[in-house]
Amino acid sequence: MLLALFLPGYTFMAVVYPLENDIGSYKRIFGSILVSLFLTIILILLTRYKILVIESIKHILIIAILTIVLSVAGFYRSYKFKNSESH
Repeated sequence: MLLALFLPGYTFMAVVYPLENDIGSYKRIFGSILVSLFLTIILILLTRYKILVIESIKHILIIAILTIVLSVAGFYRSYKFKNSESH
């Protein structure tokens, strides 16, 4: 449940707002939940209507891969911003 309702959105928010003080904690948490719901619904709709030919069992794998990719992107942006501030 955590994978579908929080992590994809949180990692997306980390990409969009890489610094912790960009937005408040409550906005980050609620934004994460909303973005996660949106991404999960879009992925399920795409696989349900055979736009992407994927079995329904693989939804969790798709969400996990999306979360990992967004985590790496968020870490990179955070690292890049922290290094640019120190110079």
